[in-house]
Amino acid sequence: MKREIIFRSWNETDQCFYYFTQGLYFDSFDFNNEVDAFCFKWSNAEEFTGLTDKNGNKIFEEDVLKGKYLVYHQDPELLPIEHDISGEVKFIEGFFACENFSFVYPEYEVEIIGNIHESLTPNK
Repeated sequence: MKREIIFRSWNETDQCFYYFTQGLYFDSFDFNNEVDAFCFKWSNAEEFTGLTDKNGNKIFEEDVLKGKYLVYHQDPELLPIEHDISGEVKFIEGFFACENFSFVYPEYEVEIIGNIHESLTPNK
């Protein structure tokens, strides 16, 4: 699978993400659309998974996803059972996965609802 290699890092002071763009520094687009460069620790870097959610948003490590998946019956006359899923994206044993599910099944339809750095509620 061919994908963009993109990293981001959370800046606790500025409360925004910095995105790796040119191999030398991170660019930050904060709420005022100002660009800033800074040094970061690689231990804080979060990698782009190469996947997007149902809205076309890029999914990174430490994003929190929610969605649904379908369980089909052997009897085609019965409707599939829909289950809610949610979890944090992690890099586990060589691949990206969510705590409670993986991305390998096309039945999953997920969207990003936040990340571990920011509140998951609309009024943070």
